[in-house]
Amino acid sequence: MSFAMEDALESGWVSVRPNVFEEKEKHKFVFIVAWNEIEGKFAVTCHDRTVQKRTARSDSSWAGLFSFQDMRAAHLQLCAVNSDLEPCLPAFPEEQTAVWSVLFGAPELSARDTDALCFQLQVYLGHALDTCGWRILSQVLFPDSDDSEEYYESLSELRRKGFEDALQRAKRHLQQVRRQRGVERMVELLQLYAEQDEAYGDLVEATTELYHYLLQPFRDMRELAMLRRQQIKVHTHTSSAHDGHTHTHTHTHTSIHSNRCFP
Repeated sequence: MSFAMEDALESGWVSVRPNVFEEKEKHKFVFIVAWNEIEGKFAVTCHDRTVQKRTARSDSSWAGLFSFQDMRAAHLQLCAVNSDLEPCLPAFPEEQTAVWSVLFGAPELSARDTDALCFQLQVYLGHALDTCGWRILSQVLFPDSDDSEEYYESLSELRRKGFEDALQRAKRHLQQVRRQRGVERMVELLQLYAEQDEAYGDLVEATTELYHYLLQPFRDMRELAMLRRQQIKVHTHTSSAHDGHTHTHTHTHTSIHSNRCFP
């Protein structure tokens, strides 16, 4: 990793872990969708059956209320991950604006219509789970279910890994150059020597950068210790000078007072 890239990492960039949405263990999730008559929204509940079988943890279930517009917005986010979901969203009725809803009321849906929509949405969520995975689907539907910090990678670890990867690439390049045998012509031999010199130079540069990076924390500690030592010296010298001045002033004042009392 070059120093320019290292500076770029400190200018507002965020490093995301590789395979951040990879699921280490397959869990069984079950979606339950019902219609909330009071809110006029879908009541979506999800249970992690795998965790529930192991323990009675309270964080193994998630729930939320979603309007037709909410589900359309979630669908757009999921389609950005996998476009195969585009034709899978159920056909929801169009929602009226707030003014029209006050004047004419919300469109009434029969129990048969809501049951059909709930079943279709439940099937859709199961398909979205298989297509996008739980990590992505949970962040779209239940964004507070996970800590966002787990998606970010430490910049110090990223820098160290970058220097180590550069060193390994330089070693592999040098090994490839040294495997070239059977060079007989002088021109080819000179070219091989030039490639070897370049490979050795890259190896030395990569090793030096990694060495300086690993050594930097100790340099910072030494500089901080020297700065602290200098501050202590300055503070001690200032305190000593102040005490000496106070002692001299007191002695002079005492002498004057003594002369006044005993002429």
